[in-house]
Amino acid sequence: MKKYILLSVVTIFGLALFSGCAIMHTWPDDERNAEHKMVVIQEKIGDGLKTGALTLDQSQMFLTKLKGIRKDYTALKDRSVYRNEWESIDERLDALGEEINRALVPTTRIEEPRIGDRIVTVQRRIDDGRANKSLSLTEERDFQSRLNTIRRDYMRMTEGGRYPTREEGADITRKLDLLETDLNRTTRIEEPRIGDRIVALQRRIDDGRGSKRLSLTEERDFQSRLDTIRRDYMRMTEGGRYPTHEEGADITRKLDLLETDLNRTTRIEEPRNGDRMDALQRRIDDGRSSKRLSLAEERDFQSRLDTIRRDYLRMTEGGRYPTHEEGSDISRRLDSLELDLNRLW
Repeated sequence: MKKYILLSVVTIFGLALFSGCAIMHTWPDDERNAEHKMVVIQEKIGDGLKTGALTLDQSQMFLTKLKGIRKDYTALKDRSVYRNEWESIDERLDALGEEINRALVPTTRIEEPRIGDRIVTVQRRIDDGRANKSLSLTEERDFQSRLNTIRRDYMRMTEGGRYPTREEGADITRKLDLLETDLNRTTRIEEPRIGDRIVALQRRIDDGRGSKRLSLTEERDFQSRLDTIRRDYMRMTEGGRYPTHEEGADITRKLDLLETDLNRTTRIEEPRNGDRMDALQRRIDDGRSSKRLSLAEERDFQSRLDTIRRDYLRMTEGGRYPTHEEGSDISRRLDSLELDLNRLW
């Protein structure tokens, strides 16, 4: 008799447990668990990109997968659904987390992230040339064909998460340099920032001399460095030639370093990072009000921006000026945030 009673109790308990999972209702604990895992995965991707343990293409792939899961999460959130739908979300998040962990295994081969970005940039320029008629139909087709070939080669090199060899990466970079140079020559659109920055820095050195914020020794040092940069740039652009990607990057790096040292000496803070944070805050606010961002997406972007803002305030506390490395790190994280925001827009 006792056995029958025990069997009945177990049967009833099992049916109750099964019916609890089979009945449609909200599952707040599962929602919170999924949200926590998404935040952890987002931070893991961001940290991987920051440290170089993940390439830009890998991080974009993982973010795309996370976006798909987040979309399904948003569809289930606060709704009466079966428990197995939340279990599916949980399993997908676990699988994505394990995939990221495997990709985060330390490696000596850290992919240069600029190739993917440069392909996107060149594509935009070809599209702009087509739209504003600065490229003829023949030119546009030629440039598009060359870029498509480069893109196919790059996708083949990185297929299945494979990392391009140094030779493969150098070959792709060389082809992009040549394509970009030809595109610049054809559209007659020269990158104006370098020349503008040289002029702006010359004004700042002159102002520092006039206002006595620069000592004679400091003024001479800054002027000498700027003169050297100017001569190098004029040599690169002599005869209407357009600087290669490497030459432009080298000049830009020297200008960044000179500007950082000048800012530190004159105690004039570079305003761009602050302006960019304000602009991104407005975009997040707009995304929230226009419903173009889900609640989870808005929280994620806001959390990342708040972290960047706190770090930036810490760097500039007491009127201190960020070092070149600190400023570059803030700019890189803002770039990553802006890229993710653009992808969702």
